Amino acid sequence: MAEQAQPRGRLSLLDCIAIGINGIVGSGIFLLPGKMAAAAGPSSILAFVACGLVFLLVALCFGEAASRFDRSGGAFLYARTALGDGVGFVIGWMSLCEGVIGYAAVSRGLASQVGALWPALAGPWGQASFAGGFILFLGAVNIAGLKKGAHTSDVLSIVKLLPLGVLLAVGLWHFQPAKLTPFWPATGHQGFSAAVFLAVFACSGWEYTAVPAGEARDPRHDVPRAMMGALAGAVALYALVQLALVGSANISGSEQPLADAASQLIGPFGAKAIAIAGTVSMAGFCASSALVGPRLIVAFAEDGLLPTSIGRMSAKLGTPIWAIALGAGSSALVAFALPFEDLVDVGNVALFAQYLPTCVAVMVLRRTRPDLPMGFRVPMGDLVAVLAIVASIALLWVGSPGRDEWRRSAELLVAGLVYYAGRRWWLARKPAAA
Repeated sequence: MAEQAQPRGRLSLLDCIAIGINGIVGSGIFLLPGKMAAAAGPSSILAFVACGLVFLLVALCFGEAASRFDRSGGAFLYARTALGDGVGFVIGWMSLCEGVIGYAAVSRGLASQVGALWPALAGPWGQASFAGGFILFLGAVNIAGLKKGAHTSDVLSIVKLLPLGVLLAVGLWHFQPAKLTPFWPATGHQGFSAAVFLAVFACSGWEYTAVPAGEARDPRHDVPRAMMGALAGAVALYALVQLALVGSANISGSEQPLADAASQLIGPFGAKAIAIAGTVSMAGFCASSALVGPRLIVAFAEDGLLPTSIGRMSAKLGTPIWAIALGAGSSALVAFALPFEDLVDVGNVALFAQYLPTCVAVMVLRRTRPDLPMGFRVPMGDLVAVLAIVASIALLWVGSPGRDEWRRSAELLVAGLVYYAGRRWWLARKPAAA
């Protein structure tokens, strides 16, 4: 087998942080603060903090696991190494499905936002064409070079944060402490728990950084730092934005809380600016997905779960052309075929399907693979990993994903297991047929 070409430009620490920021700061912060305020009142500020603390425990486990590898794959790689091929495939398959569907869903949401700003794209056909075309465009950018895709992600991560910073400053300028009373909701812990679970959607995405680790300059050190840095920064920003808006504007129950707050505090121009910022934010998420998703496909191909040719790097461009084409084509097809409201949401189930095995894998790898070098070690032995598992299960239990979400997740899992069994059967019979 010919030696694969290595990527010409590798991801810097800044690139890794930008991937994490784009994964976290998407549509959630623009859509959820109003619902969180309705559920928990001013205590919704702490809901972001509580969710962030749970995720920080998990991120510490991801950081130690990531520091043992210089390959791409993220949770799939850690689970497969520590827990075996079958478990690794399940984790990787669910991650892959979440990535394709999430990318398609956000691209349709982006198309809807663009349609509101540009009426020519307001219809279903226009939105489907824009969503599919934008995914294919980002695929072409990433095929042209790793750094081109990374630079696109970097720029969008910076641009999306500027309007949030302005709105935060304006909100704090108009801050009224009396608006924080009463602090706790009348519904008590139930309202606060609901707000915490809503924060899960807004705060997740930092784990994206671990997937393309094999193309980072210093994966054993940069990936852990980027994940925890992006998570801590985003949670702090979210909590401050929630504090500023709850204390300065009326956003409780709002479907467009940031735009409504900007309209109240700045005027129509502010609302328009925030609408544009939301569009840029979703574009940033798409840019991150365009870079990250194909690297999971590469990891599948390297481990024999897909034909090896799909994961091969182009000698000319230094990028996995076929993996990028497969990822972009799949997401574009889903985005083109299904409207936003019909796209399957398997987010929470697939998310914790990555988190829990990674926390377990950290404890297993310490005992079974001491030969793997480690650039970062979680303090306090296994205690942090155990706390991360317990806290994650509690958070999932509080959120109680609906029956449809469990059913759709089960359907995707069954489809994956059928593929896995078929792939093993095909590989087993090849030597006999030779």
